[in-house]
Amino acid sequence: MDVEGYESIIESEDNTFQITNKHNPIMIDIEGIKTWDDNNNQDGKRPESITIRLLADGQEIDSIIVTSESEWRYKFEELPKFKNGKEIIYSIKEDEVQDYVSEVNGFDITNIHIPEKIKVSGQKIWDDAENQDGKRPDSITVRLYANGEEIRSIEVTSETNWKYEFDELSKYDSGKEIKYTISEDDVEFYETEITGFDIVNKHSPELIEIGGTKTWDDNNNEAKQRPKFIEIELYKTHNGETIKITDIKVKPNNKGEWVYSFGSLPKYEDGEILVYSIKEKPVDNYVSKIDGFDLENKYTPPVETPSVPKDGVLPKTGVSMFSEMYLLLLGSAMIILGAVLVTKRRKHN
Repeated sequence: MDVEGYESIIESEDNTFQITNKHNPIMIDIEGIKTWDDNNNQDGKRPESITIRLLADGQEIDSIIVTSESEWRYKFEELPKFKNGKEIIYSIKEDEVQDYVSEVNGFDITNIHIPEKIKVSGQKIWDDAENQDGKRPDSITVRLYANGEEIRSIEVTSETNWKYEFDELSKYDSGKEIKYTISEDDVEFYETEITGFDIVNKHSPELIEIGGTKTWDDNNNEAKQRPKFIEIELYKTHNGETIKITDIKVKPNNKGEWVYSFGSLPKYEDGEILVYSIKEKPVDNYVSKIDGFDLENKYTPPVETPSVPKDGVLPKTGVSMFSEMYLLLLGSAMIILGAVLVTKRRKHN
């Protein structure tokens, strides 16, 4: 009678029979594959080999080193399926792989590495005297480059306080760290300087020169009334309000010229053109006329007031003498007229 799972061998000798039941244990192979979930080793963290350990009923019985040469496949061969009549439970485990998380599904292993991400952030700094000239734009465009290739751009405004950020950026490519750089689209009227990821835009406020000349209309100072210096006040008008800025004393130079200057002054304030004007402090015996920033002072002699004698009687002038003579003649004529009228009456009588 056959015994299931056994091979019967019958031997006979001298009418004696010997039956041997032979059983060949069932052998199995265990094989699997390593799968890398690491974006094609983007960060370059994948090791050259891994170690897989085989366990039978929880006890390690073998191990194997797996590499890319076998396309990350492995195989344990000729393993008994049973022990003491019970099926052996085989399992595997993998030695820890740095920077990876292992997932075992049967005898296949997936190693997961989430590529490292970084962010690039910076700030726009305006060096323009608080936008004095009103040239600052409403927005700028910043472009991001990875190893020299543009990958993103962003519009930056005052709403973010001129700060920007590029996030979720891969730190590595094929195991090499990516070099990130930025550029800025040209900003009219500004010069750009980039330090790291911060951008400084510089605009030198536009300046104008305020100055002029003083001309004297006094017959070359014939009356010797010209002062040693004059004082000129400078005013600016902005948003309808005129305020004094400063004043200077002006003297003739070594050539005798009365030339003055207030130096370089801002052309704009809050983006609006400033209106400058001057005034001259009064100069005795002169009348000032201003044309732009040039001045002309015309000499006007003072009006003399007659002096009063000690006796209180004013001296006779040509006008008063003429008046007295007129009165004398008028009185004489009246006397003569009266005499003529008296004579005519007498004759009539």
